[in-house]
Amino acid sequence: MPNVTASDELVYVTEPETQTMHIVDLTKAEDGAEAVVDSVELSQVPNEVAVASGAVPEGADGGEDAVSDEGHDHEHEGHDHDH
Repeated sequence: MPNVTASDELVYVTEPETQTMHIVDLTKAEDGAEAVVDSVELSQVPNEVAVASGAVPEGADGGEDAVSDEGHDHEHEGHDHDH
């Protein structure tokens, strides 16, 4: 059974029988153009799809709760950064 996952205007569709994933651009589909912008042959039969955009959510700029390397004690062997 195919899986369909969307992220913004892109839709990822798996085709397990042919071990293929198709990437569909919905903006092109709206214009009547060829909407499949890429197809990739997979080495395994796909059974799940997850999309991570890498975008940082608004307000997640690190702020004062961000993880920092300052103010902690540890040995400095094996890595080279200033404290």
